[in-house]
Amino acid sequence: DGKQAAREVSAHEKTQRAKAKSVTKQLKERDKELSGRTTRQRAARRRANNVTDYIGYERMFKNGLCEVEEGLYSETLAFSDISYQSAREEAQKVIFNSMCGLLDYFGAESLVQYSVINTPILREEVGKRKFFDPAAQTTPEAARDAETFNAILNEKMLEGVSNIRRERYLTFSTAAASPDDAVPLLARMRTDAASMLNKVGCTTRRLNGTERLEVLHSQLRPMQPFVFDYDTDISIRSAQTTKDCIAPNVLDFKPEGDCGYFTSEGKYGQVLVMRRFGSELCDRALSDIVDLSLPLNVTWFVQAMDKAKAIAFVKQRSAWIDRKSSKSSARLCQRATTSPSCLPN
Repeated sequence: DGKQAAREVSAHEKTQRAKAKSVTKQLKERDKELSGRTTRQRAARRRANNVTDYIGYERMFKNGLCEVEEGLYSETLAFSDISYQSAREEAQKVIFNSMCGLLDYFGAESLVQYSVINTPILREEVGKRKFFDPAAQTTPEAARDAETFNAILNEKMLEGVSNIRRERYLTFSTAAASPDDAVPLLARMRTDAASMLNKVGCTTRRLNGTERLEVLHSQLRPMQPFVFDYDTDISIRSAQTTKDCIAPNVLDFKPEGDCGYFTSEGKYGQVLVMRRFGSELCDRALSDIVDLSLPLNVTWFVQAMDKAKAIAFVKQRSAWIDRKSSKSSARLCQRATTSPSCLPN
């Protein structure tokens, strides 16, 4: 009886291992299939002969979920600024460690994008903005102060001092078989990311579909008013998509034969890419760029490396450094032994 039970247990374990192997194989095949689809989609986008097909996403849902490519979905959080530069060293270390923890949170299956966008304020808004709502104040004195601050800030806008609106975004994406499967995955990532940002004093809010389209519109059609409504502009009867509502008439990446800049809606733009950094990077390196008072979109992309690949990469770099150090030491020893003696007579 004992041998029979052992054989049954062994057969059961073998069946479970086979099932697990089958599931793993299916996941690998699915990932390979999704990778092949995205590769074909990207190639088709590069060959696009109209602006709408060239815009880099497939569908933007009303709730803010975006299908970037087939099998890849994203959401965006807007977060407020914090006074890092003016904070004490201890507070800066806390902020730095918290942001490192935020980056470490996203796994190798996720794509993360930070964006700081400086957008010019429209002419019709200059001098007429309501920075503080007097009606929302609790006392008459506070209401008068709000009106005073509004007048001062609008006067500065008329002088051209603060005609730039600066917004900060965190966009994260994950692979999923369908939008319904992506919703819980992104919701968990959104909740955890918002919690980490709140710990350093940032307020966060999730962008809905209209708000995400407005951000894209500000980059594709700069200085043009954005008027859009899901209920009226996008319907079952209409063949129009969200990309039609934000696409410029012409997007020229080689105006007058020069590929060093591009034009959109009569505005000129240029893209600069930083692929490599020095061994040391000052914490003001990016703040000095984003503080420029000009229309600007500074974006940096982060993709975590799989743990096994990361360990292999570190070992490879460590071995390379050891070899370089050994060669340098050997050359120094060789120079020391072949140099003429300088002893006095």
